[in-house]
Amino acid sequence: MFYKVGIYLHCVGVGPRCVQRIEPTNRRLKPLGCWSRLVSLYSSPQVKFYWNIVFYFAFLLLFAVVLTTDFQATPSAGELLLYICLFSLVCEEVRQVRDGTRMYIKDLWNILDVLSILLFVIGFAFRLTSELFYAGKILLCIDFVVFCLRLMAIFTISRTLGPKIIIVKKMVRGLYTNVPYLIIFGNFPTDIDKIQFDINSCSTNGTDPLKPKCPVLNEDQTPAFPEWLTIIMLCVYFLDADVVFFTFQVVQDNTDIIWKFQRYELIKEYHSRPAAPPPFIILSHLYLVLCRRPIVCKEFKNELDQTEEEELLTWEALMKDRYLLSTQQEQSQSMEGRILDTAQK
Repeated sequence: MFYKVGIYLHCVGVGPRCVQRIEPTNRRLKPLGCWSRLVSLYSSPQVKFYWNIVFYFAFLLLFAVVLTTDFQATPSAGELLLYICLFSLVCEEVRQVRDGTRMYIKDLWNILDVLSILLFVIGFAFRLTSELFYAGKILLCIDFVVFCLRLMAIFTISRTLGPKIIIVKKMVRGLYTNVPYLIIFGNFPTDIDKIQFDINSCSTNGTDPLKPKCPVLNEDQTPAFPEWLTIIMLCVYFLDADVVFFTFQVVQDNTDIIWKFQRYELIKEYHSRPAAPPPFIILSHLYLVLCRRPIVCKEFKNELDQTEEEELLTWEALMKDRYLLSTQQEQSQSMEGRILDTAQK
């Protein structure tokens, strides 16, 4: 599968010339006009990505200003603008869900988007009531942290930092398995001893916030939690740490390949997005709903005649041979390839 990706990357420069060569003779390529070039520029995935990043930083700045200086009982103009921006984000998430629910759920960033939107809705509902006004502000502050975590997705464009996000995801998943160990070993008093242990140094039912909760004791005043289970859980903990280290090593060895796949997913995501950034993306969604509704169910079909299909297959075979030949030459010219050839001779 990796050699196919390499073929596609290798053929980017020569692909348009070859496609132009296999065009039928009755079709003529016409130069794009100024308006078409402008539309193509702002519809490109790279420009869409930069526009969305600029908006996202502006959205976080507005969010922080509202929470720190402009969060009042009566919503201000800045807070209303914040709600409009969030509504545009909700519309975009709904569009992505309609395009493909299964692929949407598999992406961790989409799950983080849904979590941030749900927290915002709950905080907004609390904010509307006078009794839960402060609790709503706390939830919105937590939601702001979640929105900031979403910024890590922009690092996928970096060849160095992009693959490291996989390690961060593995560590976050491992956090859920490490929390029980923290709960168990964090609640034990440090000076526990079956002879010198004082029951007054801990809280029996855990209601005293200044004292740790007492462990459950047997009749002989020894901890009821079995020691053998503690040893097994510690072994699982260290095994999980080794798995994280192994994952880091695997990612480090395949940095370039992982980054290419991440870049492909990023380009595919922004290629399907509307050109306008939020909150102006609402206009694009209205256009998609009102003007393109009759063609939603139409399928894309691109049929080639026999001659064009044969030329296309020939071009694919030629590009495959060129890529494999260039890969073989690079391997033979490398130091390891020379040493291997010398050893075989």
